[in-house]
Amino acid sequence: MNALGRLYSLETFSMPRYVAGAGAHDSPGDAHLLDVLQDVITHQQHLASKIAGAILLRRGRVPRATYPMEYTGLNNLELRYLFTCMLGEQRSLMDVIDELVNALRQDESAQQVAREVRRQETAHLRVFEEICLRYPPAASRKQAADMRRWRTAA
Repeated sequence: MNALGRLYSLETFSMPRYVAGAGAHDSPGDAHLLDVLQDVITHQQHLASKIAGAILLRRGRVPRATYPMEYTGLNNLELRYLFTCMLGEQRSLMDVIDELVNALRQDESAQQVAREVRRQETAHLRVFEEICLRYPPAASRKQAADMRRWRTAA
């Protein structure tokens, strides 16, 4: 039950879900990034609902929690930068999700739900990698431009 509760918390109090309400600043032409973010959130809401159902089926209690305190530092930042933060968080979560899948090996139907979470979160990881590669934050673009100017001046 503990592993299901942890999965529920990961899906319910994820960084993408926090970022959606954090007042992110999007650059002109980046509206599609908000759509990508909303798609991730929709998947996580669906998975959280399935996990909650699995918990209740086992006569457990759906855990109450809040967003991690460190997420409060993400308010009012550039959306492209926030995608790099979500990518880093997603990479670290994949090991946690693998551990939770293994912890549920004695409960086939619960493990099935956990595997679905792993598949979906792996897909989110790939999306974040693609977004970060194609749409670097403004600071990264400025640093790259400064580096080019420095090289041509030298």
